[in-house]
Amino acid sequence: MVNIEMVVQESVREKVVAFTFDDGPHPVYTPQVLEIFRRAGGQATFFMIGQEMETHPEIAAEVHREGHEIANHTYTHPDLTKLTLEEAGEELQRAERLVQEVTGQPARSFRPPYFGVNDDILSLAAERGYRTIGAVNGDAKDWDNPGVEHILEHTRSAVKPGSVLIFHDGYGDRSQTVEAVRVLVDELVAEGYRLVTVSELLEIADGVLTGDFDCYGYPRTEMWMRGRNSPRGWRVNGRLCTIAGFTQDCWQRHRLINGFGKELLYAGFLSQKRHFVISQFL
Repeated sequence: MVNIEMVVQESVREKVVAFTFDDGPHPVYTPQVLEIFRRAGGQATFFMIGQEMETHPEIAAEVHREGHEIANHTYTHPDLTKLTLEEAGEELQRAERLVQEVTGQPARSFRPPYFGVNDDILSLAAERGYRTIGAVNGDAKDWDNPGVEHILEHTRSAVKPGSVLIFHDGYGDRSQTVEAVRVLVDELVAEGYRLVTVSELLEIADGVLTGDFDCYGYPRTEMWMRGRNSPRGWRVNGRLCTIAGFTQDCWQRHRLINGFGKELLYAGFLSQKRHFVISQFL
């Protein structure tokens, strides 16, 4: 079933939070944001505008090199609800091509400019493989330059484990945003939060386990069995998961059932070291 909800908050058992930055890349403010996260040892997600990627390809490449996620924020930053579906699709596709040129991979997330969505736009994004991403701290309105304290106050009151936070590193003077983000990153890290990309947050919430498996599909830690023919299983964030649908081929496709009964598909392969390696989430 296609998920067309806008994600603003995920249910997680870890202290994780996803910082996101819209409208870049920018030659002044994006590098400042990168330095904050470099110092903190965290990752963020950058919802980039296609036209800005064309103007500053070296900044986009630097974001990717440092391990951050690049996501789709359309090509020209229009209100998609005021376009035809064909025009909206072209906005997504033109930006997608640029993301793939930089990262070599398709974008996994999309944020609509101005949070302008309706059911048609949500469905269009989902059909193209995107999760549509909102944020919990929209009242901070950093895009209006309301002052550092305003941004801090309206973000502190909204953030909790699993939150998606929105800020801007492009279009105009973003010095207030950079200062507020510097303070928030220091505070949240001191409180024990881990700063993750949107994709990692979604994987944590879905109970997806990444890493190496042995040639029988067993993870290398926390294995369990309840009998000779029982399903293989493990725990992810304390939730029991099972795996089923093994084949004899090198390329394999399995059903991953997490502790909430949600089905997730992934594909993988047997490496030369005979570890099952997840290669793609489907």
